[in-house]
Amino acid sequence: MVSNNYNDLLRKIDEFIRKFYLNKILRGAIYAAAILLALYLLVFLGLYYLNPTAGFKTFIFFAYLLLGLLLIGFLIIKPLLSMLKLGKHLSFDEASVIIGNHFTDIKDKLLNTLQLHQLSENLPENNRLILASIDQKILELKPVPFYTAVRINDNRKYLKYLFIPLSIIVLIAIIAPTILREGTNSFFKYDEYIAPKAPFSFTVLNKKLTVTQGDDLTINLKLTGDELPAEIYVEDGKNTYKLEKENISRFHYNIKNIQSDKKLIFKGGGFNSSAFTVSVKPRPELLSATATLNYPSYLGKKPEVIANVGDILLPEGTRVTWNFKTGQSNALLFNLNGKENMLKIEDNEAAFHATIRNHSKYSITPKNDFVTLSDSLSHQISVIKDQAPTIHVEEKPDSISNKALYFSGQVSDDYGFSRLTFKYNIKENNKIVNTVSKNISIKPNSTENTFFYFWDLKAEAARPGQEIEYYFEVADNDDVNGSKITRSEIKTFKQPTKKETAEQVSANSQVLKQKVQSAIRLANTIEKEGKKVAESLIDKKQISFEDKKQIEALLDKQKQLDEAVKEIKAQNDKNIQQQEDQKQTEELLEKQKQIKDLFDNVLDEKTKELLQKLQNLMNEKNKDQTQNELSKMQLDNKTLKNELDRILELYKQLEFEQNLQNDIDRLNELAKDQKELSKETGGKKQDNESLKQKQDALNKEMKDLKDDLKKLEEKNQALEKPNPFENPEKDVQDIQKEQQESKDALDKKDSKSASQKQQKAGEQMEKLSKKMSEMQQQGEEMENNLNARELRKLLENLLNTSFEQEKVMLTLKKMTAADPSYVTNVQKQRSIKDNLKTIADSLYALSKRVPQIESTVNEEMNKINFNLDKSLESLGERRTPEANRYQQFTMTSINNLSLMLSEALNQLQNMQKNSKPGSGKKQKQGMKQLSQMQEQLNKSMQKAREQMQKSGGNQGTVGKGQMSQEFGKMAQQQQMIRQALEKINREENKDGSGKMGNLNEAIKEMKQTESDLVNKRLQQETLNRQKELLTKLLEAEKAERDQEEDSKRESKAAKEFPPSYQKMLDDFKKQQQNGNDMLQKLPPSLNYYYKNKIAEYLKSLNTVR
Repeated sequence: MVSNNYNDLLRKIDEFIRKFYLNKILRGAIYAAAILLALYLLVFLGLYYLNPTAGFKTFIFFAYLLLGLLLIGFLIIKPLLSMLKLGKHLSFDEASVIIGNHFTDIKDKLLNTLQLHQLSENLPENNRLILASIDQKILELKPVPFYTAVRINDNRKYLKYLFIPLSIIVLIAIIAPTILREGTNSFFKYDEYIAPKAPFSFTVLNKKLTVTQGDDLTINLKLTGDELPAEIYVEDGKNTYKLEKENISRFHYNIKNIQSDKKLIFKGGGFNSSAFTVSVKPRPELLSATATLNYPSYLGKKPEVIANVGDILLPEGTRVTWNFKTGQSNALLFNLNGKENMLKIEDNEAAFHATIRNHSKYSITPKNDFVTLSDSLSHQISVIKDQAPTIHVEEKPDSISNKALYFSGQVSDDYGFSRLTFKYNIKENNKIVNTVSKNISIKPNSTENTFFYFWDLKAEAARPGQEIEYYFEVADNDDVNGSKITRSEIKTFKQPTKKETAEQVSANSQVLKQKVQSAIRLANTIEKEGKKVAESLIDKKQISFEDKKQIEALLDKQKQLDEAVKEIKAQNDKNIQQQEDQKQTEELLEKQKQIKDLFDNVLDEKTKELLQKLQNLMNEKNKDQTQNELSKMQLDNKTLKNELDRILELYKQLEFEQNLQNDIDRLNELAKDQKELSKETGGKKQDNESLKQKQDALNKEMKDLKDDLKKLEEKNQALEKPNPFENPEKDVQDIQKEQQESKDALDKKDSKSASQKQQKAGEQMEKLSKKMSEMQQQGEEMENNLNARELRKLLENLLNTSFEQEKVMLTLKKMTAADPSYVTNVQKQRSIKDNLKTIADSLYALSKRVPQIESTVNEEMNKINFNLDKSLESLGERRTPEANRYQQFTMTSINNLSLMLSEALNQLQNMQKNSKPGSGKKQKQGMKQLSQMQEQLNKSMQKAREQMQKSGGNQGTVGKGQMSQEFGKMAQQQQMIRQALEKINREENKDGSGKMGNLNEAIKEMKQTESDLVNKRLQQETLNRQKELLTKLLEAEKAERDQEEDSKRESKAAKEFPPSYQKMLDDFKKQQQNGNDMLQKLPPSLNYYYKNKIAEYLKSLNTVR
């Protein structure tokens, strides 16, 4: 019970506390409203009348707000929180004191009651007594309403503080609403300056004061009112600017490059306008743009990054990645060729990529929520199309072979190549029967390539009559659109038929023979005219003007003869080249080479020297020496005439043998074709008409062969000594009969009979071919045996004559002019001359059949006749010493001639042993033979030296004669060795600059030995020199063996490449070394325009070359 009463008591106290705080809240609200209204009254009045600056207004505004917050916080919110017991509030004891003070009859009773309750809780043993006391006091206090201690109506007396400022504000609002309105407006626009009311108004004519960042803005201002100022200024917070006056009421001002918002206040006549705000919208900016160019892979170029990208020049197929950095943008409009692409921006960055194949345009426009730029700059993308490659080819034929072609060329492309190919098609009857392609190595990544290519047509499988179309083909390395191909000019090579080849060879041979005959006639004319001029000078003391004219005319003809001989050599080389298509035996090739050597050596350098010397003597009017030189020229021309006549006969013989071999080969091929046709006919593989056409073609071939054999017989009869050749006319007719019968059978469509006839005709052809081959071989063997016997007999006669000449020479040397036997010896000399004339005629006739006999043989023979005539002339006048000198010259020529004939005989004997003589073997034997001869001579000289020492100088007449004869023989032997060595040095050792070393020193030492032997000086110094000389010859022999090995290797290479190959290749390499390589190594970063210009320049250089 006590407990319930106590709780009621506490509830009544709590009710008092809530009403206490409610009263405080009401009073605080009245106080706060009164204070804020009073301050507001002061603020808007002050703002209206004082027109403070925006800064001061801002301070007043925020100070007012702060004060308002503080008043509300302390006067309203704080007691509200206490009432809600969320903060510090009155306790029951404190409330009891307030209640006791208000009610006089309660005083401390309420407080005591609360204290007794607390005591009862602390002293439970006295709890009952205390509770009883508490209960009694509660009953006494129960009738008292505690909440009445707080009188809310007492707050009405405070309303007067609220009504005073409120009344004033209402009064002002009624009486002067402008003050309230403008003051309040100025208060709330605390950040704007509100100008005082002027007698005129500022009117901004711009519809809107919103610009994009960075733009310019022109403010157009208009004044309206009765009194207008003459000048207007504008203030932007930092600076003041004067407006430009248009008329009395119109002004303007241009603000450039506005970056941020501006508040403008216009001033004029002491008045200010209100603040006008220029709002700046952020401009979307493109801060940077870069492009990464990923080139097509085939270009082999690394990706390239272009900063501050604009117009772009790039190769076709390049993948471009644009990277953008922006400012104040949320999107980027990328327009490529009219197609808009909206790019998202993340972290102020955006990217776009595309593969460019054609010329393009692109523009970039940054955007944001406020602004979209419309004046974006358009850029060009220029695409460099991959151009087709170009090719320039220069073709040169081989100087010797018509089956060798050399190509040098240049290919160019803007980026590089994938391949360079040489292609050719073999065509027959306008149909391609075979196609061949050969790759040529080039640098694929270079934009310019030069190349050299050798084509050996002999290695191609083209048959006679077929055509070969050939060209070069270059492809670039374009991986984007596929390789582009360019071809060079298509050229055609026609493989001549065997008939065409034979006709051409025959025509060229006829031209050559005509030129040789013309040269022989010219040489004969020069010989006769030279003899006539020389005879006319005998009785004259000096050369007259008329003589000089005759000699000059003679020299001109001699020069014409020299040119004619050169033309003959060139024509022979051309003929050999034409005969490459014809199969020839090794024997025929060797003969062809020997005759070519004869052509090449028919005119030597001595002739040019003679002409020059004769010209000088004529200018000096030296009659005697001119006579001598004219005699030499006669001798040279006679030798030349005889040699040309001999070569002409040899050439005719070679032509006969070649034609005979060609006919045998043609007959073999005809037999093969005829048998093949027989199989086709028997097997009925083709229609009857086609078989008839083939048989007609074979019949025609046989008829052509028959005509050729007839011509061959005529050529044989035209030879001075015809070959044992019989025209197999009857055999040919039998074959033609079988062929015609097979054709008749085909007409009757009797395939079996036709096939048999064709088979029989083929077998008859084979028999005839074999018969002709055997006849040819037997004829050659008989001819070689006969020639060898004649040559051996001539050599024996020559040696016997040599001994007789030596005997006569020595006898006359010891005989006086008055000796009775002098005339007898002169007659012996005449007999020797007649004998040598017979030998010369026989030798000349034999040389027309034996090409192994060197051209100098006839020259030596003419020297013998010349010296014999001179010696007989001297003997007739009893000038014995002079005659002895000419006799000695004769002996030298006889010995030289014997040596040459001995070599020719050895070669003929070798030909009989094996049918393949070689020039290398001949050279090796010649050098070895010289070493052996020199060694034998050295031994003879050593014996002679010992014999002289034994005799002690007391020699008798016979002994002296014997020693003189011995010394003469040794001198002749040394002379023969020297002359042979001079020839080897000249022809094989390049006059001392070859691999056999400087043989000129050895030749000089031989001449010194000859002089010692002629003068019968044989000292130890001479013998020592001879030993050194033999050592040099042995060293030269070893060097010659090494040279022969090199020649074999070169010969092996020559089978793969013709002689002109190395020269052509060297010329090509020389062109490459002219500096073009450095120009072609262009830096990758070089502008494309300059690349093209340099490429064109290089191309022009190569074209000029």
